[in-house]
Amino acid sequence: MALYKYYSFHNLKRALEGKVRFSQPGAFNDPFELLPVINMEGIADKQGNTQLQLSFDIKGKRRPVDPVEFKEEKSNYEHDLISRQIVDSLNHQIGIFCLSKNRESLLMWAHYADNYAGGIIEFDEEHSFFDGRIDVDYRKYRPSRSIEFYIKSKEPIPISELSVKSLEWKYEEESRVVKILSECDIKKGKTDSLGYPIYTSDIPFEAIKKIIVGERMPKEYQKRLFKMIKKTPVNFEIAVLDMAEYKMAVDPVKLDYPLHQIFSPRSAHLHFDS
Repeated sequence: MALYKYYSFHNLKRALEGKVRFSQPGAFNDPFELLPVINMEGIADKQGNTQLQLSFDIKGKRRPVDPVEFKEEKSNYEHDLISRQIVDSLNHQIGIFCLSKNRESLLMWAHYADNYAGGIIEFDEEHSFFDGRIDVDYRKYRPSRSIEFYIKSKEPIPISELSVKSLEWKYEEESRVVKILSECDIKKGKTDSLGYPIYTSDIPFEAIKKIIVGERMPKEYQKRLFKMIKKTPVNFEIAVLDMAEYKMAVDPVKLDYPLHQIFSPRSAHLHFDS
């Protein structure tokens, strides 16, 4: 199963230049991110003064018996105030690089690839850069944990156990790489729309297998990207409207061998004017 990232043109170009963003959990567009509900039942101090000393494992897999419940019933002892405190702490500690296993999502083309004016990078999932990646779990109900689990926990909590999202997001088929922010580079003076500092990490060029440029990407932008990979093993394709279904087909331009290029009316501008 390959890994894909939907990009605007400018972010796709930055990735080809070797930089990808690792975003803090609070910078995501899902407000439920990493927020399980906490059941406080059985704890004498219910005034929010419980002090937790927690550590996290950024690459640990979900444990065979995951101490998380998924249930429809609600309890008067449940809230997510402590979870929010945990996420606030994680915002200063970790960054997440989000990918997808789905290269055919019209919604992601629209939302993340600049309304089809951006593109997709296909990554080599076997490259060491993706070691320890986490597949997101999709559920109807929010995960619920007992506060006693956090208090008594003697081992780091895997971030994978917190990576649970609503079924509404299942089409994304998300997979994640998590890094410690101190291992990333900060863009001084730069923040995103929510005010979070922007952290980036180097990604090896050999981790990139293919570029698929969007139906609406300007030809000048296509030329710039094609020039960057023309003499490399990276494949290049142009997304086109399928003639039968509501989906994107592709028009191949270049295969992995640098000199193996495919000529068509749609890609002629790349071969003869680049």
